[in-house]
Amino acid sequence: MSDNIRDEVARAQASPGTAVPKAPAATTAVKQRGAKFGSRTMLYVIIGVVILGVAGVVVATLTSGPSSLAQFDMLPVNSSAMAELRSIALNTTLANEVGGGSLTGPPYPSGTSVSLTSQGKPEILYIGANYCPYCAVTRWGFILALMRFGNFSVLRYMTSGTATGEVFPGSPTFTFYNSSYSSNLISLVTVEMETNNYTPLQTPTTQEDDIYAKVVTNNPNVPSDAKVPGGGIAFPFVDFGNVSVQATAPVSPSVIFQNTWGNIINKLPNPNSPEAQAIIGTANVFTSQICAMTGGKPASVCSQPFAKVTI
Repeated sequence: MSDNIRDEVARAQASPGTAVPKAPAATTAVKQRGAKFGSRTMLYVIIGVVILGVAGVVVATLTSGPSSLAQFDMLPVNSSAMAELRSIALNTTLANEVGGGSLTGPPYPSGTSVSLTSQGKPEILYIGANYCPYCAVTRWGFILALMRFGNFSVLRYMTSGTATGEVFPGSPTFTFYNSSYSSNLISLVTVEMETNNYTPLQTPTTQEDDIYAKVVTNNPNVPSDAKVPGGGIAFPFVDFGNVSVQATAPVSPSVIFQNTWGNIINKLPNPNSPEAQAIIGTANVFTSQICAMTGGKPASVCSQPFAKVTI
């Protein structure tokens, strides 16, 4: 067990009734939006196209089991855990060994030649929700990819929704809500539309709705079964500067279900583990998309074989 995760488990167990204070608004390159309800039923249309055959259920080994993970929702990831994640993200030997890993749902061409930019830099637009287990597994690899191009000064723990009938309930992940990321190369815009209790949280702007319609709904490169009938946004969605779009989950949430942050992080350095194959594989494919946005910068990342992976 990672020492930093062990410390956070002990702290939560010592005061299990303590409410997590509301996180202060982030002042960062991560742009965030106001509250609006998103249709849960509509957003799960993508489930049918997600491949669920990746790795069986992983048994958690931490003292605090999966049922207790919600105690960490919205707590900031401490510096030690951030350093571990960053070390994994920047381990080129590990990344090259994993390559594309077990990724089965790669990005699609955006279908437009119009670049997506903000703050004078290529923009990555992410739209998801805290309850969404497919967003939960996508964020793991996405965060590792982003760490290769910039830094999170704040990142927060999150667990996916646990409503009756929910798939992969309570999966450990992170949230971009009230998190903070900066980069000299890219601009990150994130929208977490609902909490993990299915209440409104943030809303896409009209412009972001239009972007989604252009690069997913009206994009012939994206198969119809990855789109919402009659319009609407399906989770998870990542637009890599209008170069390419992630319109389905890249891997199955089964790899993080009934697991813990510490256990997942501990297994990522093993390139043959299901966790590394899914999460680092996702990070590598996402890195190749970002390198296409940045013109191959930084060279220390984009010149590596793992940054040229395609599926």
